[in-house]
Amino acid sequence: MPNHQRTVILPEWPELKSSSDEWGRQFIQCDNCDMWYHYGCVGVEMGDARLDPDAAFICPLCCVEPAKRQTLRNRTESCSRPGCVESAEAQDGLYFVERLVGRKAVGQAGYLWLAKWEGYPMIQATWIPEGNIVGCAENLFKQFESDAIQEGVDMDDDIVLLSVAVAAGWGE
Repeated sequence: MPNHQRTVILPEWPELKSSSDEWGRQFIQCDNCDMWYHYGCVGVEMGDARLDPDAAFICPLCCVEPAKRQTLRNRTESCSRPGCVESAEAQDGLYFVERLVGRKAVGQAGYLWLAKWEGYPMIQATWIPEGNIVGCAENLFKQFESDAIQEGVDMDDDIVLLSVAVAAGWGE
């Protein structure tokens, strides 16, 4: 009788650390299985090429054995990394900006930004001060400017809204 041994390849996870900063607690979604992970749990750091809008992020599990694609209805609101040290309770009170969809000049002080919150509909977007946007703020600002230019929006106006914000009634 032949001896059939299976080789088991385990995923390579980066060292598990407590995400004491807001950057490490932000989420990234695997482009293959749709599961969510903290930046800190999968080793995403500032300037990481995987954060580029045109780049794909593939989680360590899918790098070993591609998983079947999940639906967003089945996703959990917590990190999918086994042994993640951040509990769901620790996430209470933290909200993540999915994208910026508007900008409003506030005197000489700067801008208020219309934030579309991750996991919430566009109608629940809110105006927030520039200083309240932490983590990958520069990427959000650059993406907003790029989107506005692509839509042909006049960036010199006091209030600049992307079409998705106008469609949700923010231009009224």
